[in-house]
Amino acid sequence: MGRLPWSGPALMLFARSIFSFLAQALVAGVYALQSSRTPWLAAARWFPVYATLIDAGCLVVLWWLTRREGIALPELISFDRSRWRRDLVLGLGLIPVSLVFIFAGISASSRIVFGTLQPPALFQPLPLVPALYAVLVFPAIWGLTEQMTYNGYLVPRLQVLSRSTVVAVALWPGFSRNGTPMPAMP
Repeated sequence: MGRLPWSGPALMLFARSIFSFLAQALVAGVYALQSSRTPWLAAARWFPVYATLIDAGCLVVLWWLTRREGIALPELISFDRSRWRRDLVLGLGLIPVSLVFIFAGISASSRIVFGTLQPPALFQPLPLVPALYAVLVFPAIWGLTEQMTYNGYLVPRLQVLSRSTVVAVALWPGFSRNGTPMPAMP
């Protein structure tokens, strides 16, 4: 049986942050070329649109890593048809609860950093087509990519490498697909 190296999980642990920086830098660069006085702030409003670049980067890296392990990218989803109704109800029920925590965190951190309850770039209007994309397409792509990155790839491998679910969850606050350590990859 093969050995699972730390390199893939270590890369994926930081991939979304790195791709987030690069995607915003790209959009900020466009604003800088247009002589914006605050290109990073101007770019922030477009996050739901350029976040697709973050997801694309992560999916490419996940595709490469899973091929190296001899599995296919869709295997990270682990869809169980027998539980879809329960999972749908649970997912829809968690949305309002999650939003409360998200907005509370945004408000608290904005109060600490900016001295206001809302960061300056949050909820700025977008033109109609990008706004529709931000509401209808972005959440699905973002959610699917995060699930594949953290719950499908990262946490199970961190469980195997660290031999501890607690360490895996502490390194990234996600949960494995079935709560058990994943066997070492061939």
